[in-house]
Amino acid sequence: KGTARIQAAVHFQDTADVLYVTCNVTVVQPALSAKTITCAVNAIQTASAVDYKDMDIQWTVADSGIAAVDAKTGRITGKKAGKTSIKAVFTSKRGAEYQIEGTLIITNPQFTQKTFVVAKGSKLKLTLTGIDGQSQTKSWKSAHSSKIAVANGTVTAKKAGTATVSAVVDGKQVSCTVTVSEPKLDTPTLIVQKGKTAKIKVSGTKAGSVIRYKAKN
Repeated sequence: KGTARIQAAVHFQDTADVLYVTCNVTVVQPALSAKTITCAVNAIQTASAVDYKDMDIQWTVADSGIAAVDAKTGRITGKKAGKTSIKAVFTSKRGAEYQIEGTLIITNPQFTQKTFVVAKGSKLKLTLTGIDGQSQTKSWKSAHSSKIAVANGTVTAKKAGTATVSAVVDGKQVSCTVTVSEPKLDTPTLIVQKGKTAKIKVSGTKAGSVIRYKAKN
């Protein structure tokens, strides 16, 4: 890998002259930018390569039912969840060929719930399904960051309200609704006569809230 100069000496017997000719030889080692590529269903990703100076590339996938790829640009479109191989064929100007294969994983990401409920002042890790261990999740956003902040999939509930939280997973944007509740006991102090029962009421909850009761004494 690198560049070298080759020199040849041509001797002419009649004149005893010597003609020197040189040429530069560049040795390249084409490689895929990523050995494994993840792309969501109906999303678009682009395969790329490195170190293929002055060579043409042709891209193909083994299973066209899982994904399609543009032969010239490497633009991948996910069709259905599954795994297949992607191949790059490098051709030099003199016709020499070099082939490399990688793994292409098509995912179908979505949140495990359409709506998540979290209490004010609490944090909650949002969960995804339909992904792979190689999946790339980025660009987390909250439509109302003053109510709900999000970082790396964990939401922080700032004040009561609702916001849409989204992320880009394997090239596809997925979203869910996060609702912040503000639960409180209607009666902070409850006096119950021995042998009698009383009902504890909680207000400020939202649809989907989970209430668990626990006695300390």
